[in-house]
Amino acid sequence: MMKLTKIFIAAFALTFAAIVSTQATPTEVKSADEVILKIDPKKTEITPSELPASIKDAIMNGEFAKWNIAKVYKITYSEDESKVEYEVHFANEQKQKQIKVYNKEGALIED
Repeated sequence: MMKLTKIFIAAFALTFAAIVSTQATPTEVKSADEVILKIDPKKTEITPSELPASIKDAIMNGEFAKWNIAKVYKITYSEDESKVEYEVHFANEQKQKQIKVYNKEGALIED
């Protein structure tokens, strides 16, 4: 009975340690007083029709106006809920692909 209890406690401890380690967030220490918390963004696939009008205008007036939109992702950041970006996957008739990221105002923020 005592051996079974030790095995149960060990299994519980390992499970708890595994859960805690998978939910850990990486940090970067800049100095003794400053710690930067790096949080992964959340990507949610949306339809092209869900893009803000500012981004639709930027696409229609930009170099990818004749390309097809293959996929769109809305990117949000948990540390700054007001920061939203849109990752747009383009494809053309020659099977070329491009990925561009826009801010909510329609400005290209990543090449």
